[in-house]
Amino acid sequence: VITIDKQHAEAVADLLARVTGETPVLVTSTDPDASIKINRFKASSDKWIVAVRMVSEGVDIPRLRVGVWLLGAMGAADR
Repeated sequence: VITIDKQHAEAVADLLARVTGETPVLVTSTDPDASIKINRFKASSDKWIVAVRMVSEGVDIPRLRVGVWLLGAMGAADR
């Protein structure tokens, strides 16, 4: 799930955790371990990754089946 900023990413990650019972990998562009987290996600069986400007064109995650871009979207997690 691609989000607009860190605060939005944290809210979406929290919502996903509550709804699915699984804690998503959270990656932001200011995170010094962002590349490591993305690589760990690629090699893991984790189902969810929530990112800000880190997972986009050029990032290869072969098992990724659905990408959700929540740029400019506002939902219950944002209110």
